[in-house]
Amino acid sequence: MNNKKGMTLVELIVAMAIFAVCIVIMIQLIIGGMAGLKKSRDLTNAAYLAQQKMEEVIYQSIDYINNEEGNFLSPYQNYKYRVELSDYSKKLKQIKITAITPQNKEISLLTLKRATGGKIAFWSTRESPGDVFLMNSDGTEQRKITGNGAINKDPALSSDGKLIAFVSTLDGKPQIYIMGTDGSGFKQLTHEPFGAQGPSFSPDGKTVVYTTYDNGYSQIFSINIYGTGRRNLTNTMSHEGSPSVSPVDGSIAFTSTRDGDMEIYTMDISGGSQRRLTYSPGWDTNPNFSPDGDKIAFMSTRGGLPQIYSMDIDGGNVTRLTSAGSCNSDPCYSPDGTQIVFWSTRGDSPADIYVMNTDGSCSLRLTKASALNKKPSWGK
Repeated sequence: MNNKKGMTLVELIVAMAIFAVCIVIMIQLIIGGMAGLKKSRDLTNAAYLAQQKMEEVIYQSIDYINNEEGNFLSPYQNYKYRVELSDYSKKLKQIKITAITPQNKEISLLTLKRATGGKIAFWSTRESPGDVFLMNSDGTEQRKITGNGAINKDPALSSDGKLIAFVSTLDGKPQIYIMGTDGSGFKQLTHEPFGAQGPSFSPDGKTVVYTTYDNGYSQIFSINIYGTGRRNLTNTMSHEGSPSVSPVDGSIAFTSTRDGDMEIYTMDISGGSQRRLTYSPGWDTNPNFSPDGDKIAFMSTRGGLPQIYSMDIDGGNVTRLTSAGSCNSDPCYSPDGTQIVFWSTRGDSPADIYVMNTDGSCSLRLTKASALNKKPSWGK
């Protein structure tokens, strides 16, 4: 005998009610999930937009970064942004970028940027045959300031950043020329029979020291910015070069082979009181004084590839600052003494300009041209 019974009307109604509840719950879960996905997508978009805005702002000169707010461009016009600049310390600015979703949810990014200013001059072959360029200390606003059809290279800025000395082949042989950083007052400074190179300004900007050949050896000379008062400061039977003038007392750091190896020496502005600072196998060259005159940064091959070191002005406390598997050379201190600019073969170009802290940390690439970018000089 079959005891099965069909569902009663009450049971059917209860089952349908349960089914309806399940459908409602499923719809709510789907709607909630879609809302969650949209919220998640909005936050992802905001994070992406904040990162893009940070990259846009961080490469601007600190002088051009201001507090501002607005809307992103299409297709993200419903998202807002806010840029906030504040003092983090005496030498650092804090930049805060906030992206805001249409639901007013915020994603913020923070970074620090040095308040170090001034201009950096450098030599680049990005336009043949090679010219002198000028840029802000953070790499922005790169522009060519020479363009006479000759090779123009090895710039040196005066301490106040108003004058620039450089080497040019305009009259055939490389000679030292001088002009204002705005292009005014262009004139030839030296007329050396064998050419001249490696200019460096005195602290007052009225004298330029440089290297030229004399009696078969490269020697260090000085000349005033009017093209007179030429004087041999070394006068030895060895090769002398790479002069750098202290911004404090006018003493000169330079390189010499007088003891059989390329080492760094110092002398006073008249060529007296010459003293050897380095004693290592390999080349020690391209010295540069810190603004307070207490340190000298230089390039050395003592470890193999050219790397940047620093030392006290008496030759002590030698510290290696770069360690990349590449060539690093021509260091130059920032006007406030907190950073060093230099060129390096790291990266994807033959040579680029980088900047780092004076302890070698936090290096930042400033140029990104597929060409040689070398010989940086930092002025106010």
